[in-house]
Amino acid sequence: MPPRLDRGDLRLAIRDDEDWENVETILDALGPESLDWQFITSLLDRHPQMCRRMAEQNQADFAGRGVLV
Repeated sequence: MPPRLDRGDLRLAIRDDEDWENVETILDALGPESLDWQFITSLLDRHPQMCRRMAEQNQADFAGRGVLV
């Protein structure tokens, strides 16, 4: 995995409504032609509030599975 994607504050899975909203936000901002990982990480780096929420969701997922982060 590229180091810029190997981060606890990125969540590119769709498991619930909030994940879906994040994907819609990314698509609205970048458009369907710009969906490579460099553009996505660049966009998310400029939206720390979204990254914080993604990190919280990731931590909750790992905690629910008994995995320490």
